[in-house]
Parts: sequence; C-alpha cells; structure tokens
Amino acid sequence: MKHLIVTLFPLVFCTTLLAYNAEIDGIYYNFSGDEATVISWPLDGGKTYSGSIVIPESVVYNEKSYNVTSIGMQAFRGCSGLISVNIPESVTSIGGGAFRGCSCLNTINMGTNVERIYRDAFIGTPWYDNLPDGMVYVGKVAYKYKGEMPEGTHYSVKEGISSISEDAFWGCSGLTSITIPESVTRIEEYTFYECPNLVSVNLPENMTSIEGYAFFHCSTLSFINIPKGVTRIGSHAFSKCSSLASFNIPEGSRGIEKAAFAGCSNLKTVVIPESVIYIEWFGFSGCTGLSSIVCNAKNPPSVGQFGFDGVDKQNCKLYVLKGCEEAYRNAEEWQNFNIIEMGTGIGEVKSEDPLTPFRGNEKCEDAVYDLSGRKVNFQFSTFNSQFRKKGLYIQNGKKVVKM
Repeated sequence: MKHLIVTLFPLVFCTTLLAYNAEIDGIYYNFSGDEATVISWPLDGGKTYSGSIVIPESVVYNEKSYNVTSIGMQAFRGCSGLISVNIPESVTSIGGGAFRGCSCLNTINMGTNVERIYRDAFIGTPWYDNLPDGMVYVGKVAYKYKGEMPEGTHYSVKEGISSISEDAFWGCSGLTSITIPESVTRIEEYTFYECPNLVSVNLPENMTSIEGYAFFHCSTLSFINIPKGVTRIGSHAFSKCSSLASFNIPEGSRGIEKAAFAGCSNLKTVVIPESVIYIEWFGFSGCTGLSSIVCNAKNPPSVGQFGFDGVDKQNCKLYVLKGCEEAYRNAEEWQNFNIIEMGTGIGEVKSEDPLTPFRGNEKCEDAVYDLSGRKVNFQFSTFNSQFRKKGLYIQNGKKVVKM
C-alpha cells in the first residue's frame, strides 16, 4: 500500500516554531541525512496522537527512504488518548518527555537497540507506573531507578548497557556506592543528583564525559576515580560535594565549567592539567578548605567572576611550572595566591582516604622519594598508611602531592 504523504508548512506550537517535513500515515517526521525522527502532532484543532500507533522502521518521502532512528523530544507528550505504541528496532534514541503524561498508555513494545533515553520520557504513563520497583532497563539503557532504594545499597549497572539516563538515580538516598560497566562512556546530567549517602563511584576507563549536575550535592562522596579519557566535566557537576578532599582534573579537559566544584568545602588539593585554558564563573567558589593548587598549565587559565570566591588565596599554595611564576604573578586572580615554582609537572594527588585507587596494588614496589631524592617509604602501597608527612614527593618519575 502506498503511503499518503502530506507536506505541511511550519506552524507555531505554543511559543515554539514547530517545523516538520512530512506526515506519513498519521505520524509526523523530520528528516536529516538518511534518518527520520518522529515529532509531535502539530497544533491543528486540538488533535493529538491516539489509539494504537505502530512506528515503522523506515518511511519513504519524495522517493527517498529514511530509517526511523529516533523519537523526538515531547513527541507524544500529553496524548491522553494514546493506548499502545510499537517502537521498531531501528529506533536508538527517545527524547525527553517523549511519552510524558500519556495517561492511558498501557503498552509499549520496544526494540532492543535503544541506546539513549532522555529525562522524563515515560513519566506519568501506566506502562511505567506498573513496572516493578528497581532499575528500569529499556533496550541498552539504565533508564530510572523506581521506588525507594534500600539503605546501604551498592549497585552494579548491568553489563552491556550503553548509557545511564539523565536523573536515573536522582535522590536515591540508599545508594552508597556504584560500579559502572565499560560500555558506558558518559555520565548524563543529574544522574546522581542529591544522592546524599553516595560515598564512592567506580567509573570505567573509557569514560569521556561527566555532564552538568551529575553529582550535585552528593555530600558524602569522598572517592571517585576520574579516567584519563574524560575531557569534559560539566557545570555544577560536583557542586556541594562537601566530602571530596582532592581531585585530579584529567589531561585533555579544556576548562572548568561554571560552578563545577562550587561548595566543595572539604576540597584541599586540586591538580589542573596543562590542557585547561579557562575556569568559568564560580568554578571553585566556596572551596573554603582549599590549601594547594597544582597548575600544570604554562599559561594562566582565565578565571571567571567569583571563580575562587571564599578561598583563602594568601594561604593557598599555587604550584606552577618552572619559568611560569612571573606569568601567574601578573595574571588577574592568580596573582593573589601564594605562588611556588615546582619545576616539572605534578601528575596526581595522593590521599590518605582508604578508598583511593591504590587499593589492590599491595604488591607494587614503586618507591616514593622527597624532592631531595631521599626514599621516604619502602613501597607504594604503604605511602598512605605509614607515611604521614604532607608535601611534594616523586613517585614513578612524577611529582605528587601527599595530603
């Protein structure tokens, strides 16, 4: 049977210009390249999607075939007459609020190839409400933890999952630690927002991005391993994580986003890599315990308004590379710190926290030396537990900070 194709002009939906390319068998689409996205029904006499909808794997428009790969943001939102939806294997992405408030939507038959689901996609549907408590997995996505999580929970995300949705663990007060599989490469916005008892997080080595508000107000978070491949830490990502004592910003990061570490009152030491060129507004605002900054950037990163507001700059040591002291003394904001040239760069911060990444390395015999070349301990594994003097040391040819 031939598809009826009606090409329509863009219309105004509420205050937003809703553009669409075609309506095919009662479903509206936008096209890009060889792909089609299902979008919301245009404002037309109050009509909305209703009944049972079968989304095809592909559609033909102007004699060209398009694979239907995504359901757009709010595509079916508030369609109270919608009863069931069949989503094909071709769909890999479901937009935020896509089915929100579909109060009669009892059945969703979904393909297994969905890799990204955005915030509130299924909230307010009987389909979601009738699912059992616990983590809701949809396709390859850990979508949302449903119900109240038991106290003292260590959660391991299922192997093979490609993503954890935005706000998946929002407000899970029972969560104390989490392990994330190698298949996940991003921590989305609000994923662990206000998880007040989350103490430790194990991130996979191929992680590339931690998005905004990801760990906002995780007030007991004291350990998180940041893989070397992470090049983005979004705004407010660790804001109000008041138990974080040290943080190594990975090489490759271009900057510290707005308020990324604001309110981390227990943060004592931070290592800034050479790649960082800016610190945005409120980046380290309220980090009242900050006592040392290791900055491996040859050129002083620009600092936005209130970037270090509340930091005792005169008593906070700023370690910079040899030959860079003058540049920092002439740089706005940086000039107010206690600047110390350190020679070669520092690679990481060592902490006394027993949850730090050295656990499991007991057999490692890497010695630690002071800056005069004297050995200060017998092996790497005892550096935290047996040697208590704080300062700068050399381990594996790199300078490290002992907290």
